[in-house]
Amino acid sequence: MSSHRDWFQAYSPLNPLHKIWLRDNTFIQALSIGCIPIHMHANCKWNRAILQDVLYVLALHINLLSVSMLALCGTQVHFAPKTCEIQDKDNLLTCIGHVEDNLYILDACTYVCKPTCITQVNIPKSDEDFFAAGHVTALRFHVHTQAVTANTPLGHLNVNTAIKMARKGMVNGMTMAENAMHEALGTCELHIKGKHACQAIKKMTQMRANSILGHIYSNLCGLMQTSSRKGYYHFTTFIDDKS
Repeated sequence: MSSHRDWFQAYSPLNPLHKIWLRDNTFIQALSIGCIPIHMHANCKWNRAILQDVLYVLALHINLLSVSMLALCGTQVHFAPKTCEIQDKDNLLTCIGHVEDNLYILDACTYVCKPTCITQVNIPKSDEDFFAAGHVTALRFHVHTQAVTANTPLGHLNVNTAIKMARKGMVNGMTMAENAMHEALGTCELHIKGKHACQAIKKMTQMRANSILGHIYSNLCGLMQTSSRKGYYHFTTFIDDKS
């Protein structure tokens, strides 16, 4: 059970609400149920896991993990006077915990996946020609203080276009500093390299050798599937440019 709504990766409201009875014969209500992705620490490494069927309880002040639910999933929990260990179905140590105020505290932390936002433009303008009328384009954004990286199915998004989208409120959850401009964001080297055109390789050259052995072409061929009579799998050629 958890009271942190932003930790949930999937979220479904409960109808009717689930009652959780407390020791003083009172109850608090679980509003919804979902799953929370977490990192569990053991043996000097972090293990990814997803807690299923987690209850969202707004009135809860701490996060609680049910040992009985872990046992139903085939997980083993071993308790000691000062520590506890959680092992998965393959008996691999997944997480460890320690005692604090008579409670076992797990060495774990949550992580939130980056959201994907959807925007729709019905009337494209001249400066927004990357949208087609009525088309829906999915955009994934990772926003820093002064930088934006965006990937779309339409290719590498222009920085000026991303700034316009942020300032016009075309994408939910995307913000941009007021003084953010193309110069402030810098130059995307990957974008420039992707726009470079490949020059055709000429089949003939104007540079020829003036003397024998002045210019030698060599080539190594192999590994061949069948060896030569002397057992070799490679051969090399030398061609003189003059002769």
